[in-house]
Amino acid sequence: MPRRSVLRVLLFALILLSAFAPSQAAWVESVGSGKTWYDIASSSDFTKLAAVVNGNSGSVWTSSDSGGNWSAQTGAGTQNFWSITSSSDGKIVTAVVKGGNIFTSTDSGVTWIEHVIGGGHLDWLGITSSSDGTKLAAVVNGGNIWVSSNSGSNWSQQDATNNKNWRSITSSDDFTKLAAVVNGGNIWTSPDSGVTWTEVEPGDDTGMDSTHNWFDITFSSDGAKLAAVGKGRNIWTLDASCTASHVSTDDGSNGIFYCINGGEIGGTTGSCTCSDCATGFAGDSCDECATTFVGD
Repeated sequence: MPRRSVLRVLLFALILLSAFAPSQAAWVESVGSGKTWYDIASSSDFTKLAAVVNGNSGSVWTSSDSGGNWSAQTGAGTQNFWSITSSSDGKIVTAVVKGGNIFTSTDSGVTWIEHVIGGGHLDWLGITSSSDGTKLAAVVNGGNIWVSSNSGSNWSQQDATNNKNWRSITSSDDFTKLAAVVNGGNIWTSPDSGVTWTEVEPGDDTGMDSTHNWFDITFSSDGAKLAAVGKGRNIWTLDASCTASHVSTDDGSNGIFYCINGGEIGGTTGSCTCSDCATGFAGDSCDECATTFVGD
């Protein structure tokens, strides 16, 4: 093939590659040079954002246009804000202050209500909420996990979580599942909205090799998947989703659950479910005949 023809073929190939190669989105810097930003939350559609500035002159900033423009919200005052969470619609926002109190807003951060809990001025380091923003859980460094089921009006202290260096907390969208991490300790989980807690201790059955200086943790929306990070260590992930089985003795304690006849597997390890059975079937595992079904 002549040299010119070879060059044309190569040029055409390069054009095709550039046309179909994936493009990389560019990051946009919007606001806040010189500020010590510490946490950020968003609505599920990402139109509403809320972020907190740490330090003695800390504050809450909000955006209603996906971060295009930001406004400093003075209603909560100047505080050492540490963590913030938002409802899925972005209207209910809750922030915690290290060495201070908890602040809630029902109008996307414009006005705020201060909640004094446990005598006030605790070292709050983490906060999480249900998708509707009405259920809240927060952690105190050197203290407890606190839970509210009425948008922060009342709080209950979880005694089983006493005197630990709690660092972060997360929840499923419906708030039934919670998980929190201890700096210099372990991961703790709750399957019942924070009523009872179980410590995930290192061992062969958990895959953890030791305690960690855990820093942050997050859930998937259904609470089936977890990811946690620690200072100077790796990122750890856990998939506790249930899988279906045709063996009747599989009870879900290890994440494998007896679910047949078109049943849809759901839940997490230890609390698996089998629902939406095929027509004519019922029962916890879709293994029973429906009494209301009339066949040919």
